[in-house]
Amino acid sequence: MTADAAVAEAARNSARRRTAVVTMVAVAIVLVAPRLAPHDPVQPVDLGAFLLRPPSPAHPFGTDALARDVLARTLHATRAALVVGAVAATVGTLLAAAVATLAVVARRAGRAILAFADLLRAVPQTLLLLGVAAVAA
Repeated sequence: MTADAAVAEAARNSARRRTAVVTMVAVAIVLVAPRLAPHDPVQPVDLGAFLLRPPSPAHPFGTDALARDVLARTLHATRAALVVGAVAATVGTLLAAAVATLAVVARRAGRAILAFADLLRAVPQTLLLLGVAAVAA
């Protein structure tokens, strides 16, 4: 292995480690978001004071126009977004595995799937989206 190849491999491994660390931190936030959030994300924290509070020790991200804690809302929204992303990735992977299995097992279905995939690649995405929008409207 040359020195250049070793450096390139070390850079790839470093990037993988960083990605893994960021992913683990995001998952940890998702798991402990209710405990990390200092306040309820839906309930106003103090209606007596002015609503748009700047960041403070009690509210690190401040409050919004309805006197809700922005940190609590951010943590809960992150949790919801990561769950939706994980579910979408899982469903997409399962559908792709099912279609690939069908294409391998049944030759005619495989040919039809390949023809459909070729059609999707042949039509530019913008035209396809315009067509879908025209049919849907």
